[in-house]
Amino acid sequence: MPEHFGDPLIRHRGKAEFQPFPNSFEAIRKEYGVTIEADILLLSDGILAVVHNKDVGMSDAEVEELTTDEISELKAGGREEAGAVPLFREYVFNSFDRGIGINVEIKASTPEKAQAAARAVVDEIEKMKTEGLFAAKQDYPELSLSLHSFSVEALQAARNEMNLKQLSLKLGLLWPSSPERTQDMAISATSFQQSRGRGLDSMPWPDQAIEIAAQVGIDFVDIHASNINAEVIEKAHSRHLKVYAWVVTDEEQARRLLKMGVDKIIYEPRTLL
Repeated sequence: MPEHFGDPLIRHRGKAEFQPFPNSFEAIRKEYGVTIEADILLLSDGILAVVHNKDVGMSDAEVEELTTDEISELKAGGREEAGAVPLFREYVFNSFDRGIGINVEIKASTPEKAQAAARAVVDEIEKMKTEGLFAAKQDYPELSLSLHSFSVEALQAARNEMNLKQLSLKLGLLWPSSPERTQDMAISATSFQQSRGRGLDSMPWPDQAIEIAAQVGIDFVDIHASNINAEVIEKAHSRHLKVYAWVVTDEEQARRLLKMGVDKIIYEPRTLL
């Protein structure tokens, strides 16, 4: 994440104690210089939306079937008092204008759609840069935007697209909390397959994430807070990987993880869960 930001906390889906609307313009409207996480899905007309399927009571596949016009009728977080679901382009530009960093989480209903979404994210950022929208700070994307996903394949697709577009955004591998939880989503199921295919499945679960990230050339490992200890952090750092803990829900746990050496914490106050 943005190296120039001192705050180690990343607001999960942009939520905070005073701002309960996830993936919303409300998350950035009055903020400056913070870091937020934002979920991204690719719509049927090729436009990227900032939305988590659960926040609007739909499946990933159902959201992906929507058009831009259709999603504009939905409220962020499914809350009537919130504004419309943001589109990725305007969300990034408004964040740039406020010096806000974004952990972009690429979500999808299938590994193939995750790869398409990853390429679309890179293409959109490159287009915005070419159009001069980051003219006041040309290195904003490289310093303040990072791409994260449970899909190893999506991150590889993003990197290949960045090579074509001459972009250099940081990448983060989100790792399920247990082997059993890999089956929760089609895009995380491939994590277990990747691990087994690389002969890593005999290693402790978080170590598998570290090894895959190091082999693939990913910058961060996003490990569930329950799986993090000093040894895990040391192993990741020895492979030149930064460790992001998700999702942390209380200040004491956050302080404990930071004392261990975690680099960033994806945080959401327990009262907002």
